[in-house]
Amino acid sequence: MFDYLNGEIEEILINSVVVEINGIGFLVNTSLKTISEVKLGQRIKLYITEAIGESNFDLYGFADLQEKKFFELLISVSGVGPEAAISLLSSLNTDQLFMAVINDDSKMLTSAPGIGTKIAQRIIMEQVTIRAEFRYLRCCCSSYGPWLQQHRNQPDYSRR
Repeated sequence: MFDYLNGEIEEILINSVVVEINGIGFLVNTSLKTISEVKLGQRIKLYITEAIGESNFDLYGFADLQEKKFFELLISVSGVGPEAAISLLSSLNTDQLFMAVINDDSKMLTSAPGIGTKIAQRIIMEQVTIRAEFRYLRCCCSSYGPWLQQHRNQPDYSRR
């Protein structure tokens, strides 16, 4: 398993980059946010998650660890694959995604290409299990930290 790749950007494609490390080019699928942060020839560290199937071995990489963790949370939801998670992370920043999940805002989630009502509702329905993870990810490193601190001891009755 890979944790991160540290190398030089050799090529920038529509939804992926090629990172060269010691003469080997790794094709890494990524979000538009990460693509917008890289330049050809730039040395970069990408945090990696693998998606391994019967006929594929795909790498997904992110410029920051927080985006990687959000990606992993999204693909843990039944029916949300890597492409859907990348679409969400390309359309919404992590603050917007966090607030959409916390506020049960399926309309915001469906604004991402390829995200229909069923997937958006599934993400929201399974939010009870991922809400604590989202709060952990956002609490210390976001403008929502004070809001979360204020509301952390309030019970969540939205799914009962």
